[in-house]
Amino acid sequence: MSGLPIQSLTKTALGVTVVRQNLTLFREQIFQDSPFDDSSAFQDDVHDQILLSPLEREVVDSPEFQRLFRLGQLGFVDLVYHTANHTRGAHCIGTCGVSKRLIDGLNRNNAKFASLRRERRGDKTEILEISKVERVLISLGALLHDLSHGPFSHDIEKKTHRYVSASKWIKVESHYGPFEKHDNYHTNPALYVFLMDTRVSVLARILRCYSRDFYQLLADEAHRYSHLSPFFALTQKWKTADQEILPSLLFHLLVFEKTEEAARHEILVRTSFESESVVAWGLGPQDLRSELHQAWYQPFRHDIIGNTLSADLVDYLLRDLQRLGKSRNPDWKIRLLT
Repeated sequence: MSGLPIQSLTKTALGVTVVRQNLTLFREQIFQDSPFDDSSAFQDDVHDQILLSPLEREVVDSPEFQRLFRLGQLGFVDLVYHTANHTRGAHCIGTCGVSKRLIDGLNRNNAKFASLRRERRGDKTEILEISKVERVLISLGALLHDLSHGPFSHDIEKKTHRYVSASKWIKVESHYGPFEKHDNYHTNPALYVFLMDTRVSVLARILRCYSRDFYQLLADEAHRYSHLSPFFALTQKWKTADQEILPSLLFHLLVFEKTEEAARHEILVRTSFESESVVAWGLGPQDLRSELHQAWYQPFRHDIIGNTLSADLVDYLLRDLQRLGKSRNPDWKIRLLT
């Protein structure tokens, strides 16, 4: 094929060395930017182009995330609506992209509001701004918010019902469905194992690998943002913070969803597929958990990912409508994200 005699087919003649050198240079050029800068384009059928950081790109390439491309977003709905066969993987990437647009929009609007207050009232109140380190964490949480889902998702889960008793809403779990809810971390170890257990999870190793850079970004921004300073000061007592901070804050963000649950600083989680035993998990070393939790927890971070109006909801409304053949390009999405 090369036109060269067998004895002449050296690595140099075949260009192997040159190709390897070019690939090395290419990789070095890519990673000249911050591992948290949005530098890779993901083409999406709903949002057009979504920009991902090197960290997010590696997360998407991990086997733990790739399984989401084989899980249907709408369960058995495609038996009736045959084009509604989109995946949780595509939805998660879409949610990540929407979360970044929401954060950037919130920061722009807060800056405008602060400017108006200064002009009209002479008010010099500090501008409320979501820092870059928080943006990195929130968008990563959005990317991984459905990581613990199993096959067929909600269709095989036990349902939760509410009824009123003595003027009080009471939640009751039904006996229908063979499995507990995917976000019941007391029984489902998937999220903990995938994010935290480096023995079995490639994703956990990736997060550990990027944790030092994330901690350095936190250190840099703690001097600029007053709401980050107390937390960073506490992490100085956490001996392995640089190795554990990224996966730990990510797990903390995803498991402490509701404000009422965040009153406590520990949560019981199952940590292995092999054992049903649970442990009390909290942020950082046991003697610092309460302080670290109080210094870090803010409900708005998870609200951006998933709540009444959130990145999760915006993406699945648009995506589900389109794949069900019901979308008419609703103009409210443009107003919502600007």
